Amino acid sequence: MRRTDLSQAALEALATAGAFACFGLTRRQALWQAGALAGTHAGHLPGTAGAESVPALPEMTVVEQTFADLWAGGASPDSHPIAHVREQLAASGHLSIAELAEVPDRHLVRIAGIVTHRQRPPTAGGVCFLSLEDETGLANIVCSPTVWERQKKVALDHGALRIIGHLERSDHGDGAINVVAGRLEPLRVAAQPARMRGRDFR
Repeated sequence: MRRTDLSQAALEALATAGAFACFGLTRRQALWQAGALAGTHAGHLPGTAGAESVPALPEMTVVEQTFADLWAGGASPDSHPIAHVREQLAASGHLSIAELAEVPDRHLVRIAGIVTHRQRPPTAGGVCFLSLEDETGLANIVCSPTVWERQKKVALDHGALRIIGHLERSDHGDGAINVVAGRLEPLRVAAQPARMRGRDFR
């Protein structure tokens, strides 16, 4: 910190992302030290900031690390948030996006994931398109004007959704599939991350 004059916020973001593991620090230890070093600059004597003694702190769980990665960098290199709830989703009849490839056309499906994009092209006659991502891939969700108007608050207010709809295979033989949404529900889990926003209408 003395050499680079990084802000406390920048140090905390690096610590949260695990950037100081190369120094033998866990994320929580690094966060503690970033806080202890707040305000330190080149004029301070080494060893006087109080960052050298770190209390015994529990390591972050795998789930906490995933959400720490998402907060700090927008992506997690080691795991996807939906992977942590896959067992519960499967038990309630939700398929992974990869499994949609084996589903017959027009079949009713349930899927869940993180909304990465929302698009409502002016030429689409009021149809809205969502991109839904889980740990296995990305799915195109088609919301008719009726479904969108009825459920757009859910679609816009939540970064992770459960989708119930019918699978639709492309007639062009290119293997493309969509899920035509009939119902959108928020995906709620026991420990929710901070709200994640999709890139909307771009």
